[in-house]
Amino acid sequence: MVAPLSPTEYTNISTLLEKTCGIHLEPNKDYLLETRLSDLAIQEGCDTFGQLYQKIQSNRVTLLPKVIDLMTTNETYWFRDDRLWNYLRETLVPQLLEDLASGKKSSLRIWSAAASTGQEAYSFNILIHDYLNKIGKQYLLSKISIIGTDVSSTALFLAKTARYNSFSMNRGLTEDQKNKYFTKVKPTTWKLNDELKKQIEFKTFNLMDPFTSFGEFDLILCRNVLIYFSKACKTEIMKKFSKRLHLDGTFILGSSETTLGYSNSFKTQNNNGAIVYKLNQ
Repeated sequence: MVAPLSPTEYTNISTLLEKTCGIHLEPNKDYLLETRLSDLAIQEGCDTFGQLYQKIQSNRVTLLPKVIDLMTTNETYWFRDDRLWNYLRETLVPQLLEDLASGKKSSLRIWSAAASTGQEAYSFNILIHDYLNKIGKQYLLSKISIIGTDVSSTALFLAKTARYNSFSMNRGLTEDQKNKYFTKVKPTTWKLNDELKKQIEFKTFNLMDPFTSFGEFDLILCRNVLIYFSKACKTEIMKKFSKRLHLDGTFILGSSETTLGYSNSFKTQNNNGAIVYKLNQ
């Protein structure tokens, strides 16, 4: 058993999390640290969370990623938020692909900045494949790239394997999409077909780090992750996102998130309840 978390231990571990990956825990979230890190403390032979903190500090390369994995929820599912995905399906994806087909755009770059286990990036690629099959211009796939990043290496390992259990498959996918884009490899396991993986690269990335290596994007999705960040971190991260977006690009947050109060770089667009953001020009 690990001794109950003391106020000092809570402060030390929560401060470490905020400094390294932006996760901001309120003072009353001590139970969250206890429940999520107790097993790790036991595995590391620690009697107290103070001992675990010291071990993390002395072995940050190995232990800190494990702590981050345990503290991030990685809650996701296919086509999460119907209003947004209806807008993407009916308006934004056709617009982007028509610009690509006409030569107005020479390439198309999309960033899923909190990719978790891959459903968001793959959902977007399903829309792309559906539309290009519809207009008979599958050759445009070679001009499209999607990058998925997440701070959790464990989540990204699952994204790269693209294997999902029955529970995951029943969260947002239609039977037609399952049959068209997945292969059942076991009674309760489905594998995404390779053609849906070709345009996508997954890599571990901390949003607290510089964005300069990424280039610019036509679309950036960073949904349902900044709610865990402090106001100062949100402000800095949105500033960095604004510099990675093309002038005519689109920035998308989660339905309960907003740029208001954090950034003056964006203007809000409401598309039948689907809120997206464009750069102020």
